[in-house]
Amino acid sequence: MFRYHLLGLLRTANHHGYALAKEYQRRSGVEVALGGIYRELRALNEQGLVRRLSTPADGDPRRAPYGITEKGRRAFEEWFRELPPSSPCEESEFAVRVMFFAEVAPEDARAILEDWRRGLWDLSKRCEAELQRSLTRDGAAQDSYSLLLRRRMGHIAFELEFLDEVEQTIAGVADSRGVTVPQAEPAIAASVGRARYRR
Repeated sequence: MFRYHLLGLLRTANHHGYALAKEYQRRSGVEVALGGIYRELRALNEQGLVRRLSTPADGDPRRAPYGITEKGRRAFEEWFRELPPSSPCEESEFAVRVMFFAEVAPEDARAILEDWRRGLWDLSKRCEAELQRSLTRDGAAQDSYSLLLRRRMGHIAFELEFLDEVEQTIAGVADSRGVTVPQAEPAIAASVGRARYRR
């Protein structure tokens, strides 16, 4: 999929790998390794989707720019128009770990859930701060970045709600086994997340 991200960035301007990394980070907030970008550019070049251009006379010879070909434009357009693959049966690494809670003592499971909650809450605060910064900048790229941030924040709010459900299930299993588990503090993060991120 990353190959199409690079093709999309090359549709409007020729770039060398470092510039592509910076532009991708500016638009998505995600830092990518230069090695991966150059590997992908070589593969795209071999497939005729991009072409390596001459370095300008005043440019750094180590940073040869790449341009998209007509074949590359068509490939991007086809990818962009397709419905993105998504399956409700595919779970994140985070969610899959829930399968193993049955093998963990209830008090340990609750401690793990609290650690996860704190981590998600910290992540939501960082996303919120980044969203505030992005809203003060101009440009369409920043508009798309703020949309991505809101989506991430919505996912965090969902995961916090999911942790509440996991904890209730663990408590129910513990009750059925006659094990006493200390009650958790109210998970305010989930309710704050629902209110704050549905804009």
